[in-house]
Amino acid sequence: MLNNSFKKYVYIAFFVFIFLYIAYYIVTFFSLPKLVIKNFEEEDFLIVATEEYVLEGTAINVKKILINNKEIFLDIDKNFKEKLYLFPKENQYIIEYFLRNNKSFKRQIGVYRE
Repeated sequence: MLNNSFKKYVYIAFFVFIFLYIAYYIVTFFSLPKLVIKNFEEEDFLIVATEEYVLEGTAINVKKILINNKEIFLDIDKNFKEKLYLFPKENQYIIEYFLRNNKSFKRQIGVYRE
């Protein structure tokens, strides 16, 4: 038979684990999202000379990302990469990203092709 003090430690460990699990999900549920896009850290506009541009970055506390209403794949580390085909002159993209509670945020970026 198990010792009563051992049972007590098992119960305490179980409840501590459950408390930490719930606390983690509460904190992440109410955390604001952060979208870090490579080459767009300082400005939301970029000038390129190619017909294609690979938009890549990291989404923190984000459930999904849409670029011009097209859903973008997020890997396990919440990184994303999407190839954009550019028209001559100015190209505008609206990036919408969602929290777990479906609250959304929008960011507009521009890519100018020379």
